[in-house]
Amino acid sequence: MGEIIIKPRTLKSGKVVYEYAFEIASVDGKRKRKTKSGFKTKREARDAGKLAQQAYENIGQPIEPSEMSVADFMDQWIENDCRLSCKDVTVKGYEKRLDYILNLHLENIN
Repeated sequence: MGEIIIKPRTLKSGKVVYEYAFEIASVDGKRKRKTKSGFKTKREARDAGKLAQQAYENIGQPIEPSEMSVADFMDQWIENDCRLSCKDVTVKGYEKRLDYILNLHLENIN
């Protein structure tokens, strides 16, 4: 997965919005990019860019149903996604919330 570039754009009205861009397949030997702007914050642009890039890269690939539990899925999500793109304090907060929610759910089952 390539790098997602986030940059500010100033509209004619003077308002600053953010744009994401990432490289896609070249056409006739020329580099091409997928871009979209109009986001209020860098974070919104980055999140939308990640989703757009994942959708672009996974087009046409079937998604297999899984018997994975929610707890296992969330553990995998934290390890494979959060640790790569979030600060340590954010990851710890996610882990704490997930532990609380899963334990609360288990208590209600018993």
